[in-house]
Amino acid sequence: MANQDLKSLDEYEIFLTEKMTSWSPQQRVALAAAIAEHWLPAYESFSAEEDWGDPASLRRSLDAVWNHVQGPVLAERDVARHIQQIEEITPHMDDFDAEEALIACAIITDALQTCGGPESTMPYALRAALGVFEGLVPEWPADPVSQARVWKKSAVRKELQAQLKLIEEIDALTTFDAETIKALRSRIAGLKVKASARAKPKGPPALTNQTAFEQYRRMVESDLKGQVKGQAEPTADSYLFALTYLGYWLARYSRRLQTINGSYGRLADEQGQRALVARNRARDVEEKDLPQWDGKVREALEMCLKTNSQLNVVDAGSVETPHA
Repeated sequence: MANQDLKSLDEYEIFLTEKMTSWSPQQRVALAAAIAEHWLPAYESFSAEEDWGDPASLRRSLDAVWNHVQGPVLAERDVARHIQQIEEITPHMDDFDAEEALIACAIITDALQTCGGPESTMPYALRAALGVFEGLVPEWPADPVSQARVWKKSAVRKELQAQLKLIEEIDALTTFDAETIKALRSRIAGLKVKASARAKPKGPPALTNQTAFEQYRRMVESDLKGQVKGQAEPTADSYLFALTYLGYWLARYSRRLQTINGSYGRLADEQGQRALVARNRARDVEEKDLPQWDGKVREALEMCLKTNSQLNVVDAGSVETPHA
């Protein structure tokens, strides 16, 4: 059947069923393995980009299918073991946008299922082939008009051409020894799937200096309005006085620090940001005198600074550390 005569997925299914009916079980398994080989690079690209998954494990499972094609039967327990391993490294759609990687995992699973015996080769080889199209178009339309439109999509046509080429390759094989399969896998490499590039999410626009300052001012004003009115002022130089005003300072300073370091929004003026931090620290170093705090007050202040520094509220872990 000529390529242009395949006008729908249903027609392709009929064509493929008729073709595989005359094939040996080895050829059917080989087709499923070939389609899996064709899609494996999509998973490898996903894994490299996301730093997740295990392409080597997936390839070992595919190697097991090719070994089965050569003669040694893949035991049922080994099929189950490989399928379990694939399930563990299949990306979840809640965590990743990785349709191509999912397709690769599904096809290799189907290829493993074809190793279950001669009666398993036809249904699972069919599913390996047709499942790709359903993966490319998750909601395959039911009405003929919409199906015909989807069938003309670029991704669908490219996959059809690739599968027809693989069918042609398998149809021409009469033996499946190691050298034949090695050569076949090498030719399939030229048909590998190129995973579609996923757009990197764009971050929010950077803040101008004026916007950052106005944002900081509003937060500080809100903090000041939130202070309890009419409460008694602690006695100067007392323990409570020191801790009360340390709290006021921490609130304002943490706002300033997080404005400067971009926690409240990345600053557009990066050069100005670095210059401001350098200036503040230089000025802080020049201030050598320390208040004549009571020993317990000093100890409490140091402990508060250390704790808040560890929590990244401030960048100074002691009263003598220069800060921004």
